[in-house]
Amino acid sequence: MMVHADVERAPASAGSRMAAARLSRIRPALQRYIDEGVIPCAQTVIFRRGELVLEEVQGWDSVERREPLKSDAIFRLYSMTKPLVGVAILQLHQEGRLALNDPVEAYLPEFADMQILENGELVPAQRPITLHDLLTHTAGLSYHFLLDDPVAEQYAAAGLHDNWTVQATGISLAHYVEKLASLPLRAQPGTQWCYSEAMNVLGRVVEVVSGQRFGAFLDDRIIKPLGMVDTGFHARADNRDRLVDVYQPDAEGGLMRISETLGFEFAPSADLGGSGLVGTAADYLRFARMLLGDGELDGVRILEPETARLLFTNHLGPEFGDRPLRRMPQGLYAERGVGHGYCGVVITDPAVRGIPGSPGEYSWAGAANTNFWVDFEEDLIVIVLSQVFPGESAAREIHGIVRKLVYESIRQGSAS
Repeated sequence: MMVHADVERAPASAGSRMAAARLSRIRPALQRYIDEGVIPCAQTVIFRRGELVLEEVQGWDSVERREPLKSDAIFRLYSMTKPLVGVAILQLHQEGRLALNDPVEAYLPEFADMQILENGELVPAQRPITLHDLLTHTAGLSYHFLLDDPVAEQYAAAGLHDNWTVQATGISLAHYVEKLASLPLRAQPGTQWCYSEAMNVLGRVVEVVSGQRFGAFLDDRIIKPLGMVDTGFHARADNRDRLVDVYQPDAEGGLMRISETLGFEFAPSADLGGSGLVGTAADYLRFARMLLGDGELDGVRILEPETARLLFTNHLGPEFGDRPLRRMPQGLYAERGVGHGYCGVVITDPAVRGIPGSPGEYSWAGAANTNFWVDFEEDLIVIVLSQVFPGESAAREIHGIVRKLVYESIRQGSAS
C-alpha cells in the first residue's frame, strides 16, 4: 500500500531528476477544482526511474459525509480495464492458443456473416472481423453512447449499456456478446477507428479459449501474479468500505452523487473487459510498472518483451488519416500526433500533438475521470484518479494540468 505521509516526507530525489518545486504545484492546482466543486477528489501518483516520486491524495471519499480520500481508496476504473484485456489476449497469443489475425468467428461463431449499416441499408462485410481489429477498435463495432451513429442507437435500443445492463439484468457475457453480434456493424472491418464494445468481445474470446470465466483468468494470470490485491470486478466484503463515491455535475454547478455509485459492490453476472474493474492506485501502478518493464515486474514475467511491445506499437497506418481517433467520445485524443496500439493510445509525434510527452507513450483513461500514461523514453508512469462523470465539464482539465507540471519538472530537474 502506498502511504501518503511517507511520500510527503520523500519528495523528488536526485535519482528521479524531477524538480520538487514544480511538482509541489500539482496539489494546489487540483485543490482549486475540488474547492470549486468540479471534482470530488484526486489521487496523483508519479513514478520515475524506479522511484515513487510523488503521491498526492486530496478531496473527499464522500462529499456529503466529508470523509477524506485515503491512499488505499478503491476507484471504479471503467475503461482503464481495457489494457488488461490486451495483456490477456497477448498472453494467449504468445502461448500459441490464438493468433492475432484469426477471425473472431473462429471462437465466436455468432460473428460470422456480419452486415454493415451503410446509408440506412445493410450490406455484407467484405471480410471477417479479426482479433487485431478488436484490439485496435477497427472492427466496425460501436458504443451505445456515441452520438450521430445509427448503430450506437441500435445498441441503446437493445439495452447494451455495458455495466448498467449487467447490473440491471444479470446477463451473462456470452449472452451480451451474442446480442452485440446480432446487430450490424457501423463500418467495414479494418477501415475505420471507432471506440467500441470490442474489449467486451475480447473478454468473451478469452473465456472460450481458456475455459475460464474472464475475471478468473485475469486473477490467475495478471492480477494475483502482480500483487494487485484490491483489483477485481467488484469490491469485496473486506474492502467495500474503501470504494469511493462517484458523482456527476448538477444543475447548480456542483456535484451530485449518482445512483450508479451503488454498482461494483457485488459480483457481476458478467466480467466486462471494457469497463468492469475496480482497484487502487497502488494496484494500477504495479500493472503500469509491468508495462514499463516490457512485461516483467519484480521477477514476475507476464509477457515476453517482444509481445508486450505490441501493446505500445501504433497499428493505425496512413490510411486512417492524420486524426485517426475522431470517434473518441467528447473529442478526446482526436488531435494529430496520436495513434492506437492494442487497447490504448500511442503518441506518434508529441510536437504535432502539441502537448508534452514522448514518442511511443502509451495511455488510456476511464469514464469517471481516471487516467494513466507510461512514457518509456522518460522512464515515467503517471496515474491520476478521480470519480466524477465529467461529460463536457471542466473536470478533464486536471489531466492536462498534471501533464504540464510533470514535464516541466523533468526539464527543470534535468537542468539542475
